[in-house]
Amino acid sequence: MLNLAELHMMAKGPVEELVQAIEDTIVDLQFKREKADAAFVKRTEEHNAEVARLEAEIANAEADIEDIIGILAMLAEQKAALEEEIVQKEKENVESEALIVELTKIRELSH
Repeated sequence: MLNLAELHMMAKGPVEELVQAIEDTIVDLQFKREKADAAFVKRTEEHNAEVARLEAEIANAEADIEDIIGILAMLAEQKAALEEEIVQKEKENVESEALIVELTKIRELSH
């Protein structure tokens, strides 16, 4: 039987290679993780910037909608006032035409 020291000496080369391979794998995995973390941080920052931009656009659109609603309300009031004025003017025109007809008859009778 081989004694423990001889066995250790015989296996030392392959064990050292295995240890080195494991250490290399750890370094490689750490590098890949750092790279993935950096990509995640970059994508997260891009996402957050896009969210902020879209939220600003939504806020601007909501403000524009409120402005338009105000303008539409003002225009509706103006339209109602103009329609009332048109009805009043049409009524006055009818009265004026009737007065003209009556005055024309009176004038014709007086001649």
